[in-house]
Amino acid sequence: MLNIDRRQATIGTSLNGRTQIHGDDKVPALDIEFEGIVLSENELNALLADPHATDALFEPPGGSSTLASPRFPQLKPFAFKEKIKGARVSIWLSVDRTPIVLADCNVAKITLEPQEGGTTSLSCQVQSTQPADKSVAKLFEQMGHTVSVEIEELQADLADKAA
Repeated sequence: MLNIDRRQATIGTSLNGRTQIHGDDKVPALDIEFEGIVLSENELNALLADPHATDALFEPPGGSSTLASPRFPQLKPFAFKEKIKGARVSIWLSVDRTPIVLADCNVAKITLEPQEGGTTSLSCQVQSTQPADKSVAKLFEQMGHTVSVEIEELQADLADKAA
């Protein structure tokens, strides 16, 4: 499950505006790349739905090292097969106190890169059909800059309530 509380991330160096077809309707859509979202061991385990994921990806501290280190440093970052549908993404720009909130997004192109110290860097693409106001211009101004982001996977919450 993907639930990331507010933390720093970098908006990628390009934003993709496009049109999405919903039945007979053409809907404006936007793809936003985020990089460098740091996950803890517990968050990585939850995202991969395995309490031992961290153990598989990291060497525990020992010997001359006091920090966990990636078990397979020769591998490139690895990617999810599927996108996560139904997420709410909140973005705080450096100059604003009120976030830009994008509901019912897809989180795609998720990649994970284990880091020295036992954390994992997450990169992803947020796909939204809601950016119909002036907030899009603000996002363009922040390309390549650090912002704060929060991602909540809503479908899992809905499935839990239905059970």
